[in-house]
Amino acid sequence: MKRFILALTLILQFNYTYASNENTHKYKSCENNFTHKKTSTGEIFRTSDVVYHTNKLEAFKKVSKYIAMDGWNINNSDINIGMINASQDVPFSNGKVAPLNIFINNIEDAIEISISYSTSSGVYSPKDAVMNNFCKIITSAT
Repeated sequence: MKRFILALTLILQFNYTYASNENTHKYKSCENNFTHKKTSTGEIFRTSDVVYHTNKLEAFKKVSKYIAMDGWNINNSDINIGMINASQDVPFSNGKVAPLNIFINNIEDAIEISISYSTSSGVYSPKDAVMNNFCKIITSAT
């Protein structure tokens, strides 16, 4: 009986460690792949990450639902090419919008999600908040 409990404990500990490392890896990759570029016309934020244990269709549905519930207006989407174009109105900006573009692609036994968000000159988005939201969008695909 002691051997059974020891074996069960080791299996559970291994699975927990594996899952924790995998989730930490995914989130760290999202952060590590994050770029922020200032231009004369505004700012561009980008990241990408690989997500395992899902497929393009399921990821597309989950990501679409997540961004819609997060207040984004989905302007255009095409599940065949894995593209979602969304935007948010920028408060107090005389009609400016902030576009969000998401691409979901199959790669071997996983999918890759790429995100791009841009703001026009005079509109401010905190870099850390954008990165955090990008990683949440990517994680929503799981």
